[in-house]
Amino acid sequence: MVGTLKLGKNVFMPDGSSLRANYVEVGNASNVFEVLANSVKTGVGAVIRGGTGPITLPIVEPFCQIPTFACGNQAIFLTPGDQTSVTPGTYGYVRVPNGSTLHLAAGVYTVCDVKMGRDANIVADGPVLLQIVGNLRIGTDSFFGPSFGSPPIAVYVAGRKVRISQSGVAVAQITAPFAKATFGRDSTLNGCFCADQSKSDKHITLTCGTP
Repeated sequence: MVGTLKLGKNVFMPDGSSLRANYVEVGNASNVFEVLANSVKTGVGAVIRGGTGPITLPIVEPFCQIPTFACGNQAIFLTPGDQTSVTPGTYGYVRVPNGSTLHLAAGVYTVCDVKMGRDANIVADGPVLLQIVGNLRIGTDSFFGPSFGSPPIAVYVAGRKVRISQSGVAVAQITAPFAKATFGRDSTLNGCFCADQSKSDKHITLTCGTP
């Protein structure tokens, strides 16, 4: 993380994790382990258990790098409540509406844009790399991640937006060098992310582990 990182209220991060950016804001009653930043703002009741320290930017040189890729014309459009499986390849827009589930077989996918509705699921049935030319939007109460025993989904996002909406769950490694990553209330990311900016609502959980 290199630009600005803002956490909302009641955010928890486990021991061994760290927040790294030029400017970090820890919201009211949030509890995090370590903050490495050149400017830190803490809200009322915020706790930084492992302390703070300066950071030299960029954190990684080159920062948050992704390859060049192009999407196709064949869209993946599910209907509400539908369940569909696809195989690796190049596709257009991906739309997973309310209550539907998209299964991804192991392999590499390149798509134009991903948008999920409420209670929707994108499930990787094996190691998956998902390359997105546009944005990644995970809907309210939705799940984006692997089936049991599979690794987190690796995601490259070339667009300007990564969104995990209210109570959404992502188990993923997200690399989005041009995007603003936003986390809705009660959302969860199990994995890691790299983005230009980040902002969260209340009660989010950021962890690094295995599904």
